[in-house]
Amino acid sequence: MFKEFLSFLGGSSDPDTIPEGGYLDHLLEEVEPRVERELDRCPDHDPLLLVAAEVMRTLTDDRWEDQELRCPVADTDSPPKQDPPPPPDAEAESADVESGGAFQEDPANDGSDDFEIESTAEIPPETTNRVRSVDLSEETTQQQPDYRLDADPILQASRIFYGVLVENDRLPVDLQMRPAAIAAARDLLLAYFSNDGEVKQKARNLMVVVEDKFNDGFFSQAKILVQLFEADEGTINENDRNLFYDDMLMRFGQKDTAEGLRVDRTELDAQFDALVEEEIGLPEFFDTMATEYAISMNVLAEPDQTASHWNELARKSNRVTDETDALELLPSRRWRPMSAFDREPGELLDDYVAPRSMEAYVQRHLKVAFFILRAVGDTGMEPYLDTVFDWSEDAFGVDGPALMPALYQEATDSKRSIDEIFGQVYRDSYREAAREVVQQWDRDAVESAAGEVASRIPQLELARLSGGHFDFGGLVLDELFGLDFHDPTFAVKIHQLT
Repeated sequence: MFKEFLSFLGGSSDPDTIPEGGYLDHLLEEVEPRVERELDRCPDHDPLLLVAAEVMRTLTDDRWEDQELRCPVADTDSPPKQDPPPPPDAEAESADVESGGAFQEDPANDGSDDFEIESTAEIPPETTNRVRSVDLSEETTQQQPDYRLDADPILQASRIFYGVLVENDRLPVDLQMRPAAIAAARDLLLAYFSNDGEVKQKARNLMVVVEDKFNDGFFSQAKILVQLFEADEGTINENDRNLFYDDMLMRFGQKDTAEGLRVDRTELDAQFDALVEEEIGLPEFFDTMATEYAISMNVLAEPDQTASHWNELARKSNRVTDETDALELLPSRRWRPMSAFDREPGELLDDYVAPRSMEAYVQRHLKVAFFILRAVGDTGMEPYLDTVFDWSEDAFGVDGPALMPALYQEATDSKRSIDEIFGQVYRDSYREAAREVVQQWDRDAVESAAGEVASRIPQLELARLSGGHFDFGGLVLDELFGLDFHDPTFAVKIHQLT
C-alpha cells in the first residue's frame, strides 16, 4: 500500500490509495533510518527541517535519491544551536565570565528566533497551523537550473509541504487528502520556490483540486490547501465565508435522510447488549458502527509512542534540549477512532474534557446558532436556539442572543476570518468561565457520560448519519453539560467532522 502511494506521487495513476493509519506515520517510518544517520553525522541539523527534506526526497522522483545533504540543514526558521555543557575543568573560567571578568555577548542578541512556521490564514482552533502561502503575483519565466535538495528554495518548499502533511494527518484517515491532492500541493511548492516557469499552471491544477474539495464537502482539506495561495483580502474573506456556509449547509441545509438506505440494527443491538454486559468496550462498539453503518466516532488525542520516539531521536540534534519538545514532528493531537490508541477510553476522554478543548467546542455551538439565525424562513431547527442560549447563560453567564448582532456585523463587514471572529468572542466572553466549569468533572463523571451517549446511539436515525465522522468527545461534553436537544440525531450532526 505504501509503495503504491509513493509510486503514484512519482507518476503512477492510482488516485485513491491511502495507507492504513494515514500517510504521515508511514512516511516517518520510511525516512527514519536516513534521518538518524544524518543526525549522527551532523548534530547541527535542524531535525524538523531534516525530516521535511527527507520526506520531500521520498515523495519525488529519483533526482535527489543519492545526494548527500550539507551540514547543517538549517534555515532562518530553525532553532539556534545550543552550547554544549562546559567540561569540569572549565568551571572556574565560567565563573569568571559570569562575574564580568571576561567578554560577554549581549543576552538580547542570542539569535533564538521563533522557529515555528508562521501562518497567513486562520484554521480551526483545535489545529496548529503550519502552512504558509506563496505569492503568485510575480512569476519568473526564466528556467532555473536544477536545485539540490539542500538548496534553500527546496528546503523552504519542503518545510511548507511537511506542514501540509501534518495538518492532513490531524484529520480522520478517511477524510485525509488522497495522493492526487498531495502531489498537486507538492508540485506547486517546488515550482514556486525553484522559479519554475510552470508555476501558474501548477497553481491552476491545485485550484481545481480545491474546488473539488469544496464541492465534495471536504472542507478541512480545502481550508488547508487554500492557504497555499496568496490572495487579496477580499478573496480570502470570500473563501472563508464560503467554507463556513457550505459546511453548515451540508450538515443542516439539505434533506438529510438517506433515501433507500435500510439500516438493519440486528448487529448493532447485539453489540450494544455486549457493551452493556461489559463483554466488549467502547472501541469495539464503535468499530462495529464504522464497519456496519459507516458511522465513525472519533476522539481527538495525542499519538501514543510515536511522538516520544521522535522526541528522543530529535535530541541527537544540538538544536534540541531536554526541555524542548520534538519540534512538532507530529500533530499534537489527531482525530482517530478509540481503537487506534493503546490507552483506555476513559483516559482518552478524560484528557479531552479539558480547558484546551473548550474553545473549539463552544465555538461549534455558537456557529450553529449563528447559522440558524441567518437562515431564511422556518428551518425546523429553532428549538436548538433555546437550548444553546440557555446553556450559554446557565453554564457561562453569557447572554448569547446579545452577542449575535455584533457577530453578524463582524461576519458581514470584517476582514477577519470566521474562526478569528468567534475565537475572539470565546476569549472575551467564555474562556474564563469555561476553564473553571470543565474542571468540575472527574474521570468517573466523564466515563458515565460516555456510557449515556453510547446508550442512545441505537435509537438514532442512523441513515441520517451514514458516511459521517463525528467528535465523540463533543457529544460527551454535551452530556456533561446536560444539554437536551429537540432532535438527538441533529445533536450528533453538530459534531460532524468535515
